[in-house]
Amino acid sequence: MNQISHDDEIDLFELMQTIWDGKWKVVGTTLIFVLIGLTFVLIKPSSIEVSTVIQEGKRSVFVDYESMNDVLKSNNLGNIYQTDAKSIFQMFVSEYRDYEEILMVLQRDEFVKQEISELDDNDKRVAISEFAKQFSLVPPSKANDEWLLSFVWHDADAGTILFSEALLITLENVKAAIIADVNTLANSIDSRDQRQLETLRVELNLLKQKQATRV
Repeated sequence: MNQISHDDEIDLFELMQTIWDGKWKVVGTTLIFVLIGLTFVLIKPSSIEVSTVIQEGKRSVFVDYESMNDVLKSNNLGNIYQTDAKSIFQMFVSEYRDYEEILMVLQRDEFVKQEISELDDNDKRVAISEFAKQFSLVPPSKANDEWLLSFVWHDADAGTILFSEALLITLENVKAAIIADVNTLANSIDSRDQRQLETLRVELNLLKQKQATRV
């Protein structure tokens, strides 16, 4: 009986030893995965940079506006305004670089709202301005002769959506500016033509009066 009891004690000890050894294996394995996770977090970039080339539109896109450009040239206004690929692209660049469009988009973004939620109004404006600088239109350089749209954001997909929204607003503003400019130029041409027509009428009346006095 004693021998049997002794064997039971030995078996129980071995079982406890096995469980204990297994415990440290579990703890050790868990520790390794925790360290791997921490290393990934530490070496993982906090933001992602994305860039793409942007170019002037093709000349064929602006064929429908050639007649308007001819009118402007014939009225000596061609050096002031032209609806072509180069001038439209310059308008786009100028419009985007005031950052109004990206600021408008960022103010509505939930991530940005959360990031600046504890700031006062002045610091919020500063913070949003700093966020806006992450979305840039990069001019050509010696290393790269093309314009680039570039942004640095914590999430590539979210950044792309924000940039796309800002660019669409920019294009809408350029479109509105073109329409306003064309209307202004059209009114200017009409006013000038009216003045010239009135001048011709006055001159014609004077000629008629002189002709009448001679008779």
